[in-house]
Amino acid sequence: METIAPTRFAENSGLIIVGLNRKYPSGKESEIPQLWYDFVPRIESIPHYVPGVTYGVCTSFDPQHGLEYLAGVQVISIGELPEGMEALHLPPRRYAVFTHHGHYSLLPQTFDAIWKQWGPESGNADPAAPSFERYNEEFNPETGMGGTEVWIPLTSDKVG
Repeated sequence: METIAPTRFAENSGLIIVGLNRKYPSGKESEIPQLWYDFVPRIESIPHYVPGVTYGVCTSFDPQHGLEYLAGVQVISIGELPEGMEALHLPPRRYAVFTHHGHYSLLPQTFDAIWKQWGPESGNADPAAPSFERYNEEFNPETGMGGTEVWIPLTSDKVG
């Protein structure tokens, strides 16, 4: 098995993410791309959004019950939310940042390696706090490649 390690450690100074949120029972995570298909055409309807970067935030995960996932964008302030959208506040905290290489459909394998290998070995991953995918300007939604990071919350400021 290839060893997985963070690319860097970073501070999130606090984010407000607005988007579509859905719950996925265990085994239904393959339906998340449909959430993105529903969300992306509506981005421009979100007041005060920061262009160029999108976020996929996992706010809760339980292997037996599934996960809750929000596809969204950062906003500088919360305006009137478009119908069906929610605002999520991510408080300031420290993260381990991993670069995802390959097609976005392989993200579950990256998360699996992080949570089963790096998390237990580091003793510093916080599975109770939201983790997120950050898709920057280099991400190409048509090819599903490039510009993807996985941000894992840490339990402390220690690195490793």
